Formats: sequence, C-alpha cells, structure tokens
Amino acid sequence: MLKLLKTPAQWLAFLLIFSAQTTFAQSEDPLNPGWDKYHSTAEAYELLESWAEAFPNLTKLYSIGETLKGTQLAVLEISNKSTGEAHTKPAYYYDGNIHAGELTGAEVALHYAWYLLTNYEKSERIKNLLDTRVIYIRPKFNPDGADLALLTSTVLRSTPRPYDQDFDGLLDEDPGNDLDGNDIITDMRVKNPNGKFKISSKDPRVMEPRGHGETGGIYYDIYTEGIDDDNDGAYNEDGVGGIDMNRNFPRNWGLESEQLGAGPYPLSEPETRATIEFINSRRHIAGVFHGHTSGGFLFRLPSTTNWDNYNMADQRLIMELSNMYNTTTGQRVIPSYSNPRLHRHGTLISWSYWDFGVVAYVPEFWGGFVQDYDGDGRVTEYDNLTWNDRELNGEGFINWTPVSHPQLGVVV
Repeated sequence: MLKLLKTPAQWLAFLLIFSAQTTFAQSEDPLNPGWDKYHSTAEAYELLESWAEAFPNLTKLYSIGETLKGTQLAVLEISNKSTGEAHTKPAYYYDGNIHAGELTGAEVALHYAWYLLTNYEKSERIKNLLDTRVIYIRPKFNPDGADLALLTSTVLRSTPRPYDQDFDGLLDEDPGNDLDGNDIITDMRVKNPNGKFKISSKDPRVMEPRGHGETGGIYYDIYTEGIDDDNDGAYNEDGVGGIDMNRNFPRNWGLESEQLGAGPYPLSEPETRATIEFINSRRHIAGVFHGHTSGGFLFRLPSTTNWDNYNMADQRLIMELSNMYNTTTGQRVIPSYSNPRLHRHGTLISWSYWDFGVVAYVPEFWGGFVQDYDGDGRVTEYDNLTWNDRELNGEGFINWTPVSHPQLGVVV
C-alpha cells in the first residue's frame, strides 16, 4: 500500500520535518524576515525568490499552475543538487493556507523553508536531510483567498470563486459589511425579546445562551456584522466564495447535498487540480503535510472512511508516526474521521493515502495555549478573554460599540 516510506531512514526523514521546531526568533540574518507578521502572497513569494537566489545549490523555485485570477502557485524545491537530481531521492510535500483565513499554515511553511536553508551549514542533521531528501514547500495553497482574508475585511475560508451559498441563484450577493469602519468584520447584537442570548453577568464582553424558559431579562440575536444586501430577511448568508478546497479532492468526494462546499465536481478548482497533478508526477514523494491553523493538534488518518478499512501494517505505521509528532511537539493527535454521521469528504490526506499510497497529516497549528484560568475544568470564552488580557494587553477583543444600522436601527 505504501510507497518509499518503509525504512527507518525514511521514517527519520519524516520525523525531521517535525523535529525542526524553533521559536520564531529575531535574527541579524538578512535573509530572516523577522516573523512578526503574516505575509501577503506577494511578500511570501518575494521571500521564496530571495532564498532561491541566496541558495542556488539547494533550491529551485517554480510555479505548478495558477489561480482563476492568474496568481502563480509557487513551490520551493529544497535539496542539495550536487548529490543527485530531485527525482532520485525520497521527497516530502509540505503546504499551507488552503483555507483563506488560516494564515498560520503559510507562516510555518515559510519558516520551515528558511530554517532548513539557513541551517544547512550549521546542522549535521539538516545537512544530511537535504543531501539525501527533497522537500517541496508550497506556503500559499490558496493565494487569492489568503490575500482577501489578510488584506481586507473579508471573512473567508474558501476559494474566492463566486458561489451560491444560499441557493437563491445569485452569487456572493450578501457578504458581511464593515459598519463601523474599523476594517474588521466582527459580530453585532440586536435586542429581541425572543432572542437566544444575554449578556453574561460574569464578564459583559461574553454573550451566553438564554436559559430554558427564562424571562424577564434583556435578550439579543447575534449576527455577523453587516446588512441584508439582498433583502431576503437574512444577514450575510452569501459572502465571497464558498467552495472548500479540502472537500474538492477526488477520494470520497461528495455532492453538495452530502458535503457543503465540495464544488461542482472533484478538482473543479485550479489549485486542487494543480496539487494532484504535481504530486502524481513525482512518484518519489513519500508523505504529505497539509498545514492548517485552528486547534493546536494533529489530524491523522483515517479521513473520509472508517479506520477498519486500513490494513494492520498501515495502522501501525500511522500510529507510530503520530506518536513521533506527539513526542516532538507535545500536541495531541486525533483521527480526521471518527463519526460516520458527520460527513468529511474529498480531503487531500484521504486521496494521498488511498490513491497515491502515502501517509499524510493535517497539523492544526494554532491553539492549545489558553489555560483553564478559572479552574472550572473547562477552557471557555472567559479563559480566552483572560489570556487575551494577560498576553495581548486586551487587543485581541473589540468592545461592543453602538452603531446605526440602516435596517435594524441601533445595534451594539
């Protein structure tokens, strides 16, 4: 079933992907961008170009396709060219930012490329890795969506291809709107005697559910910030795009009735099609690392199908590599598919295993740093706000502020 990833040396190459864990420290190295911001696509590609120019014997930079808007899909190939051509060595594919707002995936991929290149002459371990292996790094899987999420007030997970999310025959006609002019789409609350939420007495920044049968208080509906652009009685139900590219891969692809956002057919998006064509054309790729953001854990196989469908040898290998990740990072590892009643079709890691024959993972980098500050045995919104106050000086929360809404009057 599996290809290339069989020997201890190849397992070690996989482990080294995880072991190259460093803090995003400042440096006097002119090739170090500082890691104090999220990089736009243009900035990320500029970094790739600067590294390719600075390390010509270790890198090759090229495009594997382009988006609907014509943006290139850049990949940086990293390996010591003097020890053999890329196709003669086991390889690893490493990407990030398939979901537009999950910018951490792109930053980790960029940092990993920089770390490998700038430490090649300093670390025997990294030198051995790049002398004997190939690393393909693609930081911006969804470059157009990532830029919309980073550079505008657009809240976006998907590709920006126009899409009918509310099935009314119109495309992207009711996005969120920045009513208070702060370039961020947040939430708005509207007073309603039948509303489902109330202001928490513990912390007025938190909205908590109204109690069952509760009366006599002030209650609210909560919407994302915006107006009813198409006058259908709903708010912000059809924003920019809507196709989830990690539901668009061929293995166990599901129709819209089974998996919302899967697209009209498998590989309908140029980004996903380019991915499959790239990996399929490089049969020496021994593993796939598909970088996401939210949660602070690692998704392992199975994905889109039951664990019992995997043979025992592959189950043992998947768990061995998963345990290596847990040991190296301290983050928990959980299956991508655990409940057959919850649909998750068309994922890259499922295609990678069933159709290409390699073990693949989805790291969810961001998360796991908030503690149970109030000691109630749970990590809740109150703990998130405590962390925000202590670590971000409160800047991670925007206070509720009254705004005049053209359809609802004053909202908060």
